[in-house]
Amino acid sequence: MTRPVRLDPEAIRFGKVRGLLECLVDAVRQPEGTPAREEYIEFLLRKTDVVLAEIDGVRAGSIAA
Repeated sequence: MTRPVRLDPEAIRFGKVRGLLECLVDAVRQPEGTPAREEYIEFLLRKTDVVLAEIDGVRAGSIAA
């Protein structure tokens, strides 16, 4: 019989942040003229704001500003 695995919620949140930051670094490394580069970077910053707010338990200050 398999037993359900409980994942640590903190590990899940930090995994989300790490994944978002890896995507952000990759987006920043793209050439300036790449289509949708700026929009993608802004999207990732907004998504990171949401995850950081989730970690803090309160609305975090925007890092996209």
